[in-house]
Formats: sequence, C-alpha cells, structure tokens
Amino acid sequence: NGAPLDADGELDMAALKPWMTPLLTVRAGLLTLLILLLCRVRGQRAAAVGMTLRRLALNVVLGLGVCGVVYGFLLALVLTAMLFMPGLEEQMNENREKLHVMLPDLSLAGFVWLALVVGFYEELIFRGFLMPRLRRCFGSWIPAVLVSTAVFTALHALDQVAVALPLIAVLSLAFSLVTIWRRS
Repeated sequence: NGAPLDADGELDMAALKPWMTPLLTVRAGLLTLLILLLCRVRGQRAAAVGMTLRRLALNVVLGLGVCGVVYGFLLALVLTAMLFMPGLEEQMNENREKLHVMLPDLSLAGFVWLALVVGFYEELIFRGFLMPRLRRCFGSWIPAVLVSTAVFTALHALDQVAVALPLIAVLSLAFSLVTIWRRS
C-alpha cells in the first residue's frame, strides 16, 4: 500500500516525521469544517460550538493563564511524585521519547503553530462540540464533563504512556471547567 513499514511490519513513525505537521494541520482543518458543516445543517451558528469573536482576547488570555497554572501544578505534582516513585522518571522519559518519534523536530515557530492547531481542534471537538451535546443528553454538566474527559483521555492513550493519562484527564477537566465558565 506504499506506507513506510519498519522491520516488524509496523508503521514507521520516524519515516512519517516530516509529514506530521502538515498532516495534523490538514486533519484539524477538515475536522473543523466538518463540525461547522454539522452546525450549518442543524441551522446553528459557529457560536454553538464556542467559536465566537466576542471577548476573544479575554478568553485567550484566561485560557492561557489557566493552562499555565494547571501545567505548573501538574509539573510540581510529577516532580514531587518522582521523589516517592523512582520508576516515574523513566516512564515520563519514555513518554517524551514516544512523542519525539511521532513529532518532527520543530523550530519554536513550528512548535507554537502545531500546539495552536492541535489545541484548537481538540478543544473544538471535545469542549465545543461533544461536551454541550452530552449535557443535553444527560441533562447535567457533571456527566457531560466526565464522559468527554474519559473519551479525551482514552484517545490520548493511543500515543501516551499510562502514567501520563491521569495528567491528561486533569487537563481535560480544567479546560472543561473553563469552557463552562466562559461559554467559549
């Protein structure tokens, strides 16, 4: 089929490295268009999935602030846990290496671009699209947040080591709370 395979017949991620940023950018664009098309078919505006320019600068600053605080908290938690769990550092290094194989060697600008693209479409899908629909299904934000966090974390299990998954779940919970608070 032309896909690059390694010696074990598995997909060779290292061979795909140069294509990852363009592929992730295209995937993000297609998923964004699909969600906007679904909204359009249902007679909804982009604001129905949190895409609004109203108070954009404030929402971005608050989102980045929350992101910084949560990442700082998680970093402190992991560093503290490493004192009591000697194997944790090795597992986190394994996770870093796993991600490094999958992602290209990027410049700072390339990294910022990739982080923005991936962050945008993940938030659009999970917090903008899925979570409000789950709220309508369940009639409450609590199960909607828990289910969307479970799905978000489970999908990240494909490219993360198990020890990183609770950290991803905490990030998802924090971003869900910000989304509910800001309605964006």
